[in-house]
Amino acid sequence: MTTQERIDEAMRAVGKSFEDDEAALNRLRNTITKYPKVTLQDAWDALPMLFWLGILDADQLSSMPYSEFLQTPYWIAVSDHVKTRRPWCALCCEPFAGPLEVHHRTYKHRGDEWRHLDDLTVLCRECHEWISQKGRGK
Repeated sequence: MTTQERIDEAMRAVGKSFEDDEAALNRLRNTITKYPKVTLQDAWDALPMLFWLGILDADQLSSMPYSEFLQTPYWIAVSDHVKTRRPWCALCCEPFAGPLEVHHRTYKHRGDEWRHLDDLTVLCRECHEWISQKGRGK
């Protein structure tokens, strides 16, 4: 089943009366969990719906310890999406400078990065370490 078919099926499960229909919400949750082999692109495509349904919450994501936040499926989907769009280091401009990482230019929108992609920069590991140390005054 394609991503669009999954989204269409989920939207059919929700219907127009979602806000007042707990059964529709349960059908949507069952539809989503029915597909265990979700790709990172599928996860990215589903983010707006997951926030709208309250399954993901920006306040909860922003308040968790940063090390835990970096391990969430949400962050993995966002960072993969950003690296796919810009597959090179923004500082040294090398496309193959080593493993790419996503750097927060600001933490103002932590947990809601998917709406603020310009807050994120792709860096190679070496440049990311350098920027992080520079930011800490080292």
